[in-house]
Amino acid sequence: MLLILHKLLPIIALPLGFCLTLILFALLLKKRWLAVVAAMILFLSSLPIVGDSLLKTLEDRFPKVEVEDCPPADAIVVLSGILHKSRSKSGALEWAEGVDRFEQGILLMKAGKAPLLIFTGGRLPWANQQLTEGQELRGGALARGIPAASIVVTEEVGNTADEAKAVRKIAEERKLHRIILVTTAWHMPRAEYLFRTRGVPVIPFPTDYYTRFNEPLTVLDFLPQSAALGNTEVTLRETYGRLYYHLFERH
Repeated sequence: MLLILHKLLPIIALPLGFCLTLILFALLLKKRWLAVVAAMILFLSSLPIVGDSLLKTLEDRFPKVEVEDCPPADAIVVLSGILHKSRSKSGALEWAEGVDRFEQGILLMKAGKAPLLIFTGGRLPWANQQLTEGQELRGGALARGIPAASIVVTEEVGNTADEAKAVRKIAEERKLHRIILVTTAWHMPRAEYLFRTRGVPVIPFPTDYYTRFNEPLTVLDFLPQSAALGNTEVTLRETYGRLYYHLFERH
């Protein structure tokens, strides 16, 4: 229940949920200016110049690292959030946008950057999954030629804080001192913070960048787009999440 509340409560503080709430109050109170404010917030939040700029503040926190430049470590940790919630009837993995996490983890292993590949056992309580995501990714890694003895899957986890605790447990058991953390670039600031504050110092290896790199602005950057609204909401959600952990769960 706490996990569900933690996932759902921030929605009202994100632009879409907040604006819908304002519109509801505008209708109930017959205050047209509330609807105008809601429309302005939604319009600005949907501009690529706004959404991309906000998301870039997260992605730029840790610079991109090439596989060959990554220092060696005792293990590579690939965070969940890679597969679609729906599963193929054939059993084939259905990749989501975070597939770069998996691909980069495999490349790091094949480059000899660590002898151990750790997948986290992501599973949401409302998802209809027989296996955790980590167990499914293990099968994908085996198909890519990674030896079974070199793959570990954590216990079941529901969020990034759980992932950090589960990895810390494995690190203590196996005496792992240097860990390469692989996750989406905009998620890395919160992930690195949670791992570090839970006693798991990591080598950040961000991947799956969403924003453009030093490209000139065009007229499209000033026209509302759903993807830009998504970038704005991702940035705010990550900011709220880190603030929550900073204030209420420091260890």
